[in-house]
Amino acid sequence: MKSPTSYNQVVVFFYRFRRVIFSILLLSFYSLSPTTASANELKFYATDYPPYDIKQHPDGLKGYDVDIVEAVLKQAKIDATVSFLPWKRIMAMLASGQATGAVTCGKSPGRESFAYLSDPISQARVAIVTSSDFEGMLQSIQDLHGLKVIAVTDWVTERELTAANVDHGTVRSLEIGLNTLAHREVDAFYVGWESAQYLAQVLGYREKFSYHQVTDKEPVPFHVCFSKLWPGHQNLAKRFNTALAQIRASGLYDRIRAKYE
Repeated sequence: MKSPTSYNQVVVFFYRFRRVIFSILLLSFYSLSPTTASANELKFYATDYPPYDIKQHPDGLKGYDVDIVEAVLKQAKIDATVSFLPWKRIMAMLASGQATGAVTCGKSPGRESFAYLSDPISQARVAIVTSSDFEGMLQSIQDLHGLKVIAVTDWVTERELTAANVDHGTVRSLEIGLNTLAHREVDAFYVGWESAQYLAQVLGYREKFSYHQVTDKEPVPFHVCFSKLWPGHQNLAKRFNTALAQIRASGLYDRIRAKYE
């Protein structure tokens, strides 16, 4: 039979051990919590959306939005880079405060509750892409009535066609849409100009297409969306905007863009 002294020592050891385990678990919880994230753990993300954001390029190019954002961060002396993830995951992380910012992020009513927008870093024009020998004037979405038109499923451009009551088909991706147009299965592809033009060049379709600017639609600005749950997000955005203006004034912004022309 154990003596009272031995029994008491076991009890004391048990309670001390339990307190140590509880402290370790508590520390782990707070270290993973986005609300206690250190300023040295800034997390910026982009998705694969050439030429703005390029996940893989044979020459190591990251896309002009990613290059611009990383140049701005360096100018502002903010220690961070941009990583790539699927867009839906980025938005979920931004909304929960697990990401600092999302690159190439447009203004959207659904994002206003959790996203704080930087000054614009780039923009996207809307284009009506046709075969190069297409005859006719296309300047408005209304000009698409009577044509065989496609758009990418669930993209803003597809929703615009629906809102304008323009009959259209859909494709799953930008590449499929360009291939469909190149094979003359449709008359027009309603899509973002810059992304379509870049990918068409990569696919060898540079001379096959003409791009008609939609003149009654303003270009859509892209921003960095900062998470409103990230500590100090407003101050961080202010530093970002100041550095962005500085690289524009120095000419670095234009030199970065020129690499992709």
